[in-house]
Amino acid sequence: MLKPNDHVLDYVDAYLHETLSSEEAGIVELHCEHCPICLVALEEARKRQEALTSLPAVEASDELIRNTQRKLDRAVQRSRRLGPVDRLVSLTAAGKGFAFAAAMALLIGIFNVYYLSLSPSPYDLRILGQTELLAGTDSSLRVVMFNRDTESVVPGVPVNIELVSISGQQMIQLASFTTDDRGTGRPRFRLPEWDDGEYELRVIAHPPGGKEIISRMVTLQRSWKLMLSSDKPV
Repeated sequence: MLKPNDHVLDYVDAYLHETLSSEEAGIVELHCEHCPICLVALEEARKRQEALTSLPAVEASDELIRNTQRKLDRAVQRSRRLGPVDRLVSLTAAGKGFAFAAAMALLIGIFNVYYLSLSPSPYDLRILGQTELLAGTDSSLRVVMFNRDTESVVPGVPVNIELVSISGQQMIQLASFTTDDRGTGRPRFRLPEWDDGEYELRVIAHPPGGKEIISRMVTLQRSWKLMLSSDKPV
C-alpha cells in the first residue's frame, strides 16, 4: 500500500497512465510537490510518455492476421491430439514463442523511442571549391562552419582536409587549420603527383561536442604543358 511519506519513484508511470486509484494518485501528486527527487522522476516519466504517444500507429496486415490465426488453429488441434504431459510441453513452447514476440515488440518500441530522442547536429559545414584538380599544382578551398540554431558562424573550429584513393591505399593530409572570426578558412595546399582518376576529398571539422565530415569525389588530372618551336613562321 502506498503511504504519503514513501517515495513514489515506482509509481510515476502508473500515475501518468491512470492505473492508480484516486487515493494513490493524490498521494503521488502531493508527494511530488515536496520531493525534488520524485518530481524529477515524474518529469522523466512524462518525457517517456510523450515519446511513446508520438509513435505512429501501425496496424497488422491482413496476411499477418490470417497466418497468425492459422498457426493458432493448428496449435489448438495439435493440443487436442496430445496427452496431458505432451500438451503441457506444447503449451510451454507456445508460451516461449509469445514471450519472444512480446520481447521483440518491446525492443522495437525501445528503438523507436531511442531514435525519436536523437536530434540532428546544429552545425552546417559548407565547402566551396572545384571538383576537377590538377596533380602536382597548388589549389585551395573555402570552408565555412555555420550554426543553424544560433544562425551564426562558428570560429575556432579545427579542420583537416584529406585526399584518399578509392582503394584506400593512398592517403595524404592536404591542410590543417582553424576557422577564423568569421567562421571561415581558405587553406592552400599542394596536390600530390598521383595518377589521373577519381579520389575522395574529405573535409573533417571538430566543432564543440561533435564531428562534421563532408566527403566528395574529385577528379585528379596531370597538368601537361607543350612548347612548340619552329624555324619557320606560322
